[in-house]
Amino acid sequence: MLDTKLRPILDFPQTSLHGVKTNVTLCKGVVFCMVRKKYDKAFKMAAVMQIIDEGKKVSHVAKTLGILPTMLSRWVYEYQTHGDEAFSGNGKPITNKDLEIKRLQKRLEELEMENEILKKFQAFLKEAE
Repeated sequence: MLDTKLRPILDFPQTSLHGVKTNVTLCKGVVFCMVRKKYDKAFKMAAVMQIIDEGKKVSHVAKTLGILPTMLSRWVYEYQTHGDEAFSGNGKPITNKDLEIKRLQKRLEELEMENEILKKFQAFLKEAE
């Protein structure tokens, strides 16, 4: 439970800096709470284009933008995989329909095999009686 002395004095929802949206709460002049940063599509595209078009290193671009290299690598991969459809927003990953179909076909084969095994086992039990 928060002490009454630590109640927020100022609340700045969705302050924006270079396409980054965060929620910042100040308690007596000290940043008290920050929520997960959200980067807009334009920011991600600009970062990715520095790597793809300009040939800069992921670590260098990530350091200059103040983000993690792993995050930037994921953005590059998503752009290379999905092109202009990348970065759809709200944390909803784009599903590749071909991969989803292959996954479902594999699962169907597994279930059919299990079904055949159960049928054979049931026949075996009837013979044993």
